[in-house]
Amino acid sequence: MLRMPEIDRSLPWVDFNPPADLPLHIGLLEGAVCAAWLLTCLHWFHHWRQGRTRPMFAWLCILVYGTILELIVYNTVDNFAHEQFSVMLYHHRLPLYICMVYQVVVYVAQQMGERFQLPLALEGVAVGLLAVIMYTPYDLVGPTMPWWAWKPHLTTMSRWLGVPYSSTLWMFLFHGLIAVLIRWADARRRPGGVSMALWVGITALLTLVGGFVLFLPYHAFRFLGLGDGLILILFLIAGFVMVLRARPVPEGPADRPLLAATLIWHGFFVGASLLAPTPICWIATPMILASLGIQVWLYRQAHNS
Repeated sequence: MLRMPEIDRSLPWVDFNPPADLPLHIGLLEGAVCAAWLLTCLHWFHHWRQGRTRPMFAWLCILVYGTILELIVYNTVDNFAHEQFSVMLYHHRLPLYICMVYQVVVYVAQQMGERFQLPLALEGVAVGLLAVIMYTPYDLVGPTMPWWAWKPHLTTMSRWLGVPYSSTLWMFLFHGLIAVLIRWADARRRPGGVSMALWVGITALLTLVGGFVLFLPYHAFRFLGLGDGLILILFLIAGFVMVLRARPVPEGPADRPLLAATLIWHGFFVGASLLAPTPICWIATPMILASLGIQVWLYRQAHNS
């Protein structure tokens, strides 16, 4: 059954652990994520200086949405627990680097998907697929290190290689939706910081509400007797077919900061996946190479155009 989390509120909202007291792989993970995160900051700042504010708007939407979602999860479900990292937030429940992971994975996927010049809904599907490809190696390798542990509750019982199917589906649905809402909201907001802040809040809120709505078919299929794995496969195959039928053609400038962020992220997980158990290594490594190949291909297409 679903268990409510137990939060020790006597612990501070912000706490620090000396890096020297932590395992080396934790320091390497935090360093890689932080470096890639700084490159996403450089990316939107570069565009902002040239008068293009959508990347900054997207970055802020993802930051606010991700932070709120983490706080909601820690107060409503008890499906997992994080290892201790160098900077811990919210009573030792939330490692700071987790907030950066949203930017590195979702922002990069959103910017990549935007380059395909697809209709609004299909752009969301493409971003959701790209986010799954980028995030899944991390989701597979993480519990083996362990950077976190999934708890054996009903809501996390159905898994593939230790990862709940619902975790992969969450990455696909929620982050495809936020890409749609970013593009939709950006077309409606007015110039200026007040309008941007207002629409950042609206976009984050709509993503949280709409994401849960998008999960309703998943629950309906489960009610009809379909297994979680089959449901996930159906969602992903449908998404791939929809995007491929649209014949996406990448356009836009070559973004070196995003390519560098991708190289750091994937470079780290190539090494980490080689240390993981054999089945995970066989699956994670091809996904890493596929995601990296897509990003390099987008960069070369833009560079040659």
